[in-house]
Amino acid sequence: MEENTMNEMFIDIAGSVLADMRVLIEGAVTLYEDDALPLNRLALKNDMLSAASAFDAIGVALYSICQH
Repeated sequence: MEENTMNEMFIDIAGSVLADMRVLIEGAVTLYEDDALPLNRLALKNDMLSAASAFDAIGVALYSICQH
């Protein structure tokens, strides 16, 4: 009986943590789209390729997290 209660507690905690993580990730994507994408375009326009590459890498990481 105690093992079942522990499993239920784990599922409740995990579900709560996952929900919190999803909100944080969605906020990070919004910030990226609002703030970093214009900076990425500016970096490309000014031939700052390493900065543009860094912004691209951040975007790829964020969008790949969202897909999981």
